Amino acid sequence: MSSAPVEAGPVLVAPDTGETPAVDDPALDAALSTPVEDSVYPAVGDPGVDALHYDLGLAWDPQASVLTGHETLVFRATADDTSFQLDFSPALAVTGVLLDGEEVEAEQQGKDLVVVAPVEQDVRYTLVVDYAGTPEPVPAPTTRSDFDTNGWTTMRDGSTWTMQEPSGAYSWYAVND
Repeated sequence: MSSAPVEAGPVLVAPDTGETPAVDDPALDAALSTPVEDSVYPAVGDPGVDALHYDLGLAWDPQASVLTGHETLVFRATADDTSFQLDFSPALAVTGVLLDGEEVEAEQQGKDLVVVAPVEQDVRYTLVVDYAGTPEPVPAPTTRSDFDTNGWTTMRDGSTWTMQEPSGAYSWYAVND
């Protein structure tokens, strides 16, 4: 299956590849890391989440300026906890969250999506987040004069572009930035 964008009427679609690896796939071992709190950007990311693989299914309606997403994240918990968080824009509304196939509670707290579910250290999980809304660029953590936002940007004609680093990806999908 191709993951190249295709046009479907007025909606551009980047289909979910359906190729999310199983949590025990040895290929994910290469992605293992030791997350730490970012001393430069401490407000982003969660050192309790070691993101191993993202699979995004996206539909963009340029006329309505609505992004619909189906995200699958394979991650490893780095500590025992009763919840974990991902960076996720409050401009997008979560319509469903599954952890290992079970519906779980998720709360939007500012720019954080807090998933209320127990996780155990060194156990791998599959998280599915369904969402929709109108993405907005987010403030860039910079004093540069040539740009002041990053993340998802929509042009007047409905076309879009993104600039992520170091903290813009959360404007259009749930991420451990």
